[in-house]
Amino acid sequence: MRRFAVALFLVLLVAGFVACAGDNDNGAPADGDADGEATGENETDGDDEAADADPDAAESEAESGPVLFMQPHDGRLYAAAGAAVVTPTAENHPCTMFLGGTGSNRRADGVHDDLEARVLVLAQDDEHLVFVSLDFVGYSVADCSRVWDALAEVGVSRDRVILSSTHTHAAPDTMGIWGESATKTGRCEQYVQFITDTLTETVVGLADELEPVSVRSAAAELLEEGSTEPALVRDSRFPEILNKMLTVARFDSDEGQTVATLVNWHSHPEQMIDSSKYSADFPRWTRQKLDQALGGTTVYISGTVGGLLTSLGAPIPKRTEAGEPVLDNGQPVLITEDNAEKAWSLGYVLGEHALALLQTAAPTGETLRVRKEIVEIPFENIIFMIAQSAGLFPDYDDKVTDDPQRCGSAGCIRQPVHHVQIGKLHLVTAPGELFAEMSLGRPETTREWGGDWGVKTYPAIEGYRSALPEGHLLIDVGLANNEIGYILPASDFLPNEHPDYYEEYYTISDDSETLVREAIRGMLSDSAR
Repeated sequence: MRRFAVALFLVLLVAGFVACAGDNDNGAPADGDADGEATGENETDGDDEAADADPDAAESEAESGPVLFMQPHDGRLYAAAGAAVVTPTAENHPCTMFLGGTGSNRRADGVHDDLEARVLVLAQDDEHLVFVSLDFVGYSVADCSRVWDALAEVGVSRDRVILSSTHTHAAPDTMGIWGESATKTGRCEQYVQFITDTLTETVVGLADELEPVSVRSAAAELLEEGSTEPALVRDSRFPEILNKMLTVARFDSDEGQTVATLVNWHSHPEQMIDSSKYSADFPRWTRQKLDQALGGTTVYISGTVGGLLTSLGAPIPKRTEAGEPVLDNGQPVLITEDNAEKAWSLGYVLGEHALALLQTAAPTGETLRVRKEIVEIPFENIIFMIAQSAGLFPDYDDKVTDDPQRCGSAGCIRQPVHHVQIGKLHLVTAPGELFAEMSLGRPETTREWGGDWGVKTYPAIEGYRSALPEGHLLIDVGLANNEIGYILPASDFLPNEHPDYYEEYYTISDDSETLVREAIRGMLSDSAR
């Protein structure tokens, strides 16, 4: 989500809501056209969405054991991984095709590269996990719940499913807020059902491919000596906190073959932000690089992208479309213009670093532990309230509505947050665009903004990473099981006339950061006991 769309979106949304609240007709064409758009409306009726999982039943459900995953109960960790193409077509997306992530009425007119769902399935004795990385800008908890329900029907615990998004800005509007106008949804009901069916079929197929694995992992700060900005990422909001960590994990079969590789990095996938074609952006080429080098299935995981961490404008060592370095008199050629060439260059360079880091990977251990907690987040953002009331996206089914003093008139969302432990490797999830300081922490800083703004103090934050047991590694999973927007620290909120004001527009609540950070910190602390 970018700054230039905010003011126009807010004005049009509020004005349109007065005249058109509840109008779900998105102006889809009566007939299909040459660009692949087909007859149909984007439906947003959330009345039939299943409720989120009952946290009181979580432990009993997990203890009952999986039905789908019938691997031997021998204490070994079993894994399988695969990918499914989810690029919208006239068949699976019979609605006007809008791209998400920037502004209204950004229509898709083709495919640059396919969008995918990358799936990792883990099982050990009675424990299991389904982890999905989707090439989407985000996926709402209401639509995640449909996948949880479908998988529960085939024997997967709802509490053991994590659906994350890479946050590519060249994917369909799965959130519903980037349709034809600020009052018309871009979400396509048929496409949501296609995603539910595709993920269910993929997981069922992978259940038959489970095999015992060993796990190796490594983490280090990314340092690209060929660039004038070695981190390859920028922070566009003060205080500037970069998460430079690159974390990788590899799951190998007993025969030494790669089953799956995880890559966790921290930058908005938006090099294709000005494109009108579908693209997974740079994660596509990172995955391709590792898939070709190692075999198996590479799963890219976007981490702490809020703040806003981006590679827009950052100089990236240029690569050919085949991944070969481009040199001038033996020196790297840098590319700064944000386009497809930069997307594949960044993807390949990141893949090179991931491969080098994997050479240092150490055994992690294979004991699998999955824990879910429910965080009750107040639903306070007026833009979100108006958008939901106008039918742009489905209502949240699982809310606290009987505690107005704590949750306000719109209630609290009961949001799942997960902690997954695989030996010394930990994965923690946040339901939106978490800031780097949530994980890393930060010292107190001040800034003189000048004029009437004066000096602002940004207090110190103790990141949840400080609760990680010594010698253990961490993967930050952003945009997991929801996209609630930016998870902005309450202390950092600014008046809407302030020159650094932006993320506040897309923050669900000023309590969200503390609530999510403390929940994750608590789970990590428990793992050390």
